[in-house]
Amino acid sequence: MIGSALGNVGSCYHSLGQYEQAQEYHRQHLELAQQIGDRSGESNALAGLGSACYSSGAYNLAAQYFEQQRQIAHDIHDRLAEANALGGLGNVCFMTGKYDQALTYHQRHLAIAQSLDHPQSLLHALGNLGNVYSATSQYSQAIECYQQQLTMAQQVGDQLGTSLAYGNLGVIAHALGNYEEALPALNQQLAIVREMGDSYREGQTLSNLGNTYSALGNHPQAIRCYQQAIQIAQDVGDRQGEANALGYLGSLYHARGQFKVAMEHHQQHLDLARSLGDIPGEGRALQGLGNAYMQLGDYDRALACHFQNLELVRRMGDMAGEGAALGSIGSVYDALHEYARAADYHQQDLVIACQIGEKRSEEAALVNLANAHSELGKYPMAVEGYQQALAIAQQIGDVWGEGLTLINLGETLTKLEQYESAIAHLEAGLKIIQAQEARGLEASAYRYLGMLYQAMGDREVAVDYFDKAIAIADELGTPLAEQCRELRSMLDQELR
Repeated sequence: MIGSALGNVGSCYHSLGQYEQAQEYHRQHLELAQQIGDRSGESNALAGLGSACYSSGAYNLAAQYFEQQRQIAHDIHDRLAEANALGGLGNVCFMTGKYDQALTYHQRHLAIAQSLDHPQSLLHALGNLGNVYSATSQYSQAIECYQQQLTMAQQVGDQLGTSLAYGNLGVIAHALGNYEEALPALNQQLAIVREMGDSYREGQTLSNLGNTYSALGNHPQAIRCYQQAIQIAQDVGDRQGEANALGYLGSLYHARGQFKVAMEHHQQHLDLARSLGDIPGEGRALQGLGNAYMQLGDYDRALACHFQNLELVRRMGDMAGEGAALGSIGSVYDALHEYARAADYHQQDLVIACQIGEKRSEEAALVNLANAHSELGKYPMAVEGYQQALAIAQQIGDVWGEGLTLINLGETLTKLEQYESAIAHLEAGLKIIQAQEARGLEASAYRYLGMLYQAMGDREVAVDYFDKAIAIADELGTPLAEQCRELRSMLDQELR
């Protein structure tokens, strides 16, 4: 009785996010169970310790506890406890990027849960399996798992399981570019977890909602979601949730052209990910840092970050991550004016995006490849690529991507001397980007408009646009300011 009471107190502290206190009570439970030879109690205490360590990000220690629980459960023929321990081990492998091992553990968990016909264990196994399939871009298998999870949870009246299934389906819809489908699913999850008073999952849901609002171009709402998620994660001690939200917020600041602020958030994300042993998170943080370094003109550091990330994602078998890393490396080579090498990396990125069916990634790869083709003088190929990307952006509701593509297409049309069409595309893109408050892209649009009017011989208008670009680029601290000053200086000499 005393042992069970200690375990219950530990579980209460866990639900409050007080993981150190939870571990202390579970340790007392474990010591007592070992003293009296209560093997079942020992298994339960190890499960509590593993869960508390997992939630606090101590993944190696969690794995040790779960493995000890699994061995004891197997010895005493407690099949349900063995299944749960396998699920815990699978989750640890998932968080440390060992997806093949995670898949094996969760499949073993599912098999036992099915043999026992145990709804709760089945729900956990299906959700965890779906997470692995999602992380490895096997989206059809992931959706099948999540839909089974939702149906079963609703049948047995499991609020938590229902909320998790809605959240999982929302994340998958987001990954596939179906943002309008993602929002209602995530909002349903948010309503349920708030009703339950589950702050831990409320923070996670807010992060996922932030991602979807960001993809839809609603940056102010996305920032509010991320900031709430960070605050909640800090309040409940969810270091993993805090790390994730920091990374997401860094990426959004990057999209808005606030590269130094983005770098600060990505560095915090990287530090937390490494302290947690979160290999996938470390890769995402390196990706974000590399992108920020590139925008600030530090190309050596940018490449170092992206190649480190590429090694990590290939080791994990993360195809989506590999495509993103290849695309980022290509973008650095674009900045270094090594356009043929850049095109090769962007082509590899595009092939992967098409293979895994990620429309947003396909759109980004098409734009990047078209940029390289434009710089190589392959203008018809570039225009075709931009038009394909524009169609995808409009199809999936990617407002920010639509603005970016219109601006790049306008710049290429300038090179083709199709000035009226170029003006129309640049001004349409500028209008979208200004609405998104994406200052970095706004500066680029002004630069391209300056180059357009320079080509048309309207030097005074060109100077005005270059001045606008310089003002924003100076504010952001990007190399674009110096590039525009050089262009303006040339115009000043012509005007004299």
